[in-house]
Amino acid sequence: MSIKTPRLIRDRCGVYYFRFVVPATLRETIGKIELRRSLRTKDAAVARQKALALSLAVEAITVNPKFLSNPTLGDFAHLLRSDADIRKKITIDLERGTLAVDTLEEADAAKCLLSSMVEARKQLAEVKVAKVIEVLPKSRAGITLKQAAEEYLSERRSILKDTTWRKQRGVLEAFIDSQGDRDLGMIESNHVGAYKKELLAADRMPTSINDHISIINGFFDYCISNKLINMVNPAAGLFIKGANKKIVSYQPFTVEELSRIFNPAVYRKKMVMPDCYWGPLIALYTGARAEEIASLGRDDVYQLLGIWVFHIRGGKTVNAQRIVPVHNVLIELGWLQYIAWLKTTDYTMVFLTKMVSHLIGDRTISLTALVRAKFQLVAALETEIERLRKEAIGKGFQLRLMEMTVPNLEQTAHFSFHFQPGQYPANRLYAGSYEFNKHFYPVIHDLREKTAAGKEAEEFVCARAIDAHPKVKHWVRNIEAQAKFSFWLPTGTDYFYPDFVAELTDGHILVIEYKGEPYKTNDDSRQKRQVGEQWARASNGRCLFLFAVADDEGRSVAQQISAIIG
Repeated sequence: MSIKTPRLIRDRCGVYYFRFVVPATLRETIGKIELRRSLRTKDAAVARQKALALSLAVEAITVNPKFLSNPTLGDFAHLLRSDADIRKKITIDLERGTLAVDTLEEADAAKCLLSSMVEARKQLAEVKVAKVIEVLPKSRAGITLKQAAEEYLSERRSILKDTTWRKQRGVLEAFIDSQGDRDLGMIESNHVGAYKKELLAADRMPTSINDHISIINGFFDYCISNKLINMVNPAAGLFIKGANKKIVSYQPFTVEELSRIFNPAVYRKKMVMPDCYWGPLIALYTGARAEEIASLGRDDVYQLLGIWVFHIRGGKTVNAQRIVPVHNVLIELGWLQYIAWLKTTDYTMVFLTKMVSHLIGDRTISLTALVRAKFQLVAALETEIERLRKEAIGKGFQLRLMEMTVPNLEQTAHFSFHFQPGQYPANRLYAGSYEFNKHFYPVIHDLREKTAAGKEAEEFVCARAIDAHPKVKHWVRNIEAQAKFSFWLPTGTDYFYPDFVAELTDGHILVIEYKGEPYKTNDDSRQKRQVGEQWARASNGRCLFLFAVADDEGRSVAQQISAIIG
C-alpha cells in the first residue's frame, strides 16, 4: 500500500516540488503563506527521498526554541538554496543511517539537527495519537442499532421462517436493551463481550449463547456488506469454543428398548394425560420432532384423498412443513376418536401454541429451558388464564347487562328476596350515641359513628339521612357476603351487596350504595353503578337505585336521597 509523501507536489510539466505551508500564526512574522522549492526531478522515487529529507529539516526548524521565540524567513534560507548547495553542506541517508558533513561547523549543526528531529518525531507521535483519539468518538455511522436492526429484519423476514425471524428479532432486541441504542459505529467487541457475559451469568447453555452470538455476527455482516458501516465485525471470534462438543450424542433405541417403553401395561398406566399418551406414539409412527408434535392443532388432522393425515406446520424450517399419513396403529388406538372429541369441546391449542412460540421466538428461551421450568410455567399459565377468564366474563357480563330484569308480580314469590325477622347475622354491631328509629332489626351491622380522627363516618352520615327521611318506612344495613340473609345483585365476577336497602311509605324499594371519594370512579364502583341502575330501569319504576357520594356537585347525601325519592 503506497503512503503519500508529505509536502510533495508535481506541476503540470511533471517536475516535483517541495511545498511547505507556513502556519497561520507565523505568516505575518515570516511574511509568506507558503515556501516552494523545485526538487529538479521528474522521478517519483527520487522526489520522495528529497521531500522526506526536507520535511525532516522543516520539522526540526519549527520545534527549535529559537525559531518559536523569534521566527524569521532566514531560518528557511538553506531550504531555498540550490539542490547542489544542500548536498555539499549536509548529507543524510535515513535508509542506511549515515550522516556526511564537510566541516566541523556542519557536524555541530548536524548534531543539533538530529536532536531537533528526534524531539520533533516524539512530539509528532504524541500529536498523531491525540488526533486518533479525537477522531474515534466521531466515527459515527449516522444510524442507530435499532434502526439498523429494523432494516436487517425487514429484509430477512421474506426469507426466514416466522419462528426463526422472531428469534432473531428477540436476540437483537435483547442485545440493544443490554448495551443501549447506540450509534452503529460505536459498537465494539467489548460490547458484544459484555452481552455474552450477561448470558453466562444467567446460566444460559453454551450452545444457546453461541446462537445469540451467531445472530449478532450475521447482523453486523449485513451492516458491513450493505455499506451501513465500515468496521471489523465486533462479534467475530466471540463464540464459545467447544460448545457443541458438550452436546450428548444419543444412539437410536433398539427394537427391544422400544418394546419395553411402549409396553401397553406400563405405558397406559404411566401416560395418563392425553398429551403424554399421544405425543410419544405420534413421534414413534411419524418421526416428527417434539416441537412439531406440540404445535399440532385439532384442525391439522384431516382426510386428504380418503387418507387421514397430519399437517405438520411448525417445522424447524419453511421446507419442514409437510403432510404425513396417520399410521394404522394410531387409528386402531383411537386417535381419530380423540380428535373428534376435541372438536366437540371448546378446547384449542391456539393459545398454548402462541405462548410457546412467543417464549421460544420472541424471548429466545430454548425448549429445554421451558421443560426444566415446566412447573413455574404451569403456575404462570394458570394465573394468566384466570386473568383472561375474568376479563372475558367481564366483557360478556357487559354485553348481557341490558338483559337484566326484575321479576313481575306473578314471579315475585319465586325470585324476590325478603328480610325476615330474626334472620340478621350481624357482627361488629353499631354502638354509637345516635339512636336510629327505622332500622328493621334491633341491631345494626358494622356501622361506626366516628372515624379514628374523631369525625363523623361517611356511611354513618348516609344511614342517618335515610333514617331521618319522612318517606322511608324501614331500612336495613345490608350484610356483605351473606347471600341467604342479604339483598344482592349479580356482577361479572360475583355478587354485589349494596350498603343500604329501604322500603318507602309508598311501597317502592330504595337501594343505596355509598362510596367514599377515593373509590367512587374505580372499575369496581363503575360496574356496581351500572348493575344497580339497570336493575332499577328493569323494574318499571318499582325500584330505585342511588349511587351516593359525600358531595355530588354540591349536593349532600341527604339531598341526593331526597332527589331520588322525589
